[in-house]
Amino acid sequence: MRLLAWHLCFASLLAPIYSEDVFGIVGETFTFPVEIKQRIEDITWNKNKDKVAERDGQNPPTYFTPLKGRSVLKENGNLTIFNLEKSDAGTYELHYWDSGNGGFLTFILEVLDPPSEPKISHSIKGDILVLNCTSDFPWPVTYTWKISNDRRSHGSQEFSIPVEDIDATKKATCFITFSQTEKSSEISLIQCISDKKGYGSHKRHRIIVIVTFFLFILSLGVLVFLLKRGRAKFEGGGVAQKSPVHGSGEREQLFSVENEEQHNSDRATFSQPVHCENERPEADRQLNKEDSALKDEQTVNNAVKKEDLKS
Repeated sequence: MRLLAWHLCFASLLAPIYSEDVFGIVGETFTFPVEIKQRIEDITWNKNKDKVAERDGQNPPTYFTPLKGRSVLKENGNLTIFNLEKSDAGTYELHYWDSGNGGFLTFILEVLDPPSEPKISHSIKGDILVLNCTSDFPWPVTYTWKISNDRRSHGSQEFSIPVEDIDATKKATCFITFSQTEKSSEISLIQCISDKKGYGSHKRHRIIVIVTFFLFILSLGVLVFLLKRGRAKFEGGGVAQKSPVHGSGEREQLFSVENEEQHNSDRATFSQPVHCENERPEADRQLNKEDSALKDEQTVNNAVKKEDLKS
């Protein structure tokens, strides 16, 4: 082990110093990007000058606190940390030795909080709907858009759709990806295009037309139903009059016959000719005859009285 330590110290003095900034996300699995192609015999990993993992030749690796139980050291020098924590941030050094040659690599690990969900804004430019996805994550992320089941990768935050091709029943989803973490947000396309000038009024007009047509059909159906129902009641009443129930039909027929006979009698009475004008002159002539006879009798009496006076 002393010889290994001397070799590593000597190799670190001879090898060029390599330093790289790397980033990980809390909760992810992180692997340091070591690219050593030759065979490595001895490996030591330090964090802030404290040993965290080592491998001596073909012997199994040894792990130390704080990576014990949640890290793996491979033969090519790769060190993987599982369930990354904020406390894992720091400066990591890789010392390696292979057949008389050694090397020294430095990695500065920064552990970041996961990104929050992105925000989607929209605007109408002419006949094009422009969607814009933004993230408050401090490092560059990869943007991906999905309309329904069509997922498309874009290198920019914007996504454009012709308004005439928009299906208002669908939604647009924006995904942001950094390392192994992905977050997303969605927006309804009807919400985006409802603000377009003329679209809202046009849609309202369509809704009014559809509702009016529906009410017309409903009213027509109700009217037809009422007419059929009234006709059925009318026909049912006629049948009831023709079909006596519990003897009531005979009384109704007798009453009908009596009414018909009375009606015929009235017609006969009114149809006979009235000679009121002819009968009245005949009575007047009879009265005149009686008056004339009375006058003649009075005249004779007067003449007799005169003769008696003379004698």
